[in-house]
Amino acid sequence: MPTGKILLSSLGWNTAPIWSRWTASNQISDISALSRLTNLERLGLGGNQIGDIKPLVSNSGLSKGDVVYLVGNPLSSTSTNVYIPQLKKRGVKMYYW
Repeated sequence: MPTGKILLSSLGWNTAPIWSRWTASNQISDISALSRLTNLERLGLGGNQIGDIKPLVSNSGLSKGDVVYLVGNPLSSTSTNVYIPQLKKRGVKMYYW
């Protein structure tokens, strides 16, 4: 397993349509690649090092009924107070604390 800062692109996520991805406890910190994966319906990223979830807000495909699991990440105050409410308003089920 790689150590240090891990980018989603290094995990091979930039190919094929993906609708569900669970990648917990992998020290992932940069999720910018997720802004382009518009077929996502379920995303599990618990126990990583994610602070900024703006790429999820930028993902136009995340909408009503989709699920995002972010429990155990050091989310920034902007992520918890601005971005999570924006995603919830679109109907995305958000799990975090």
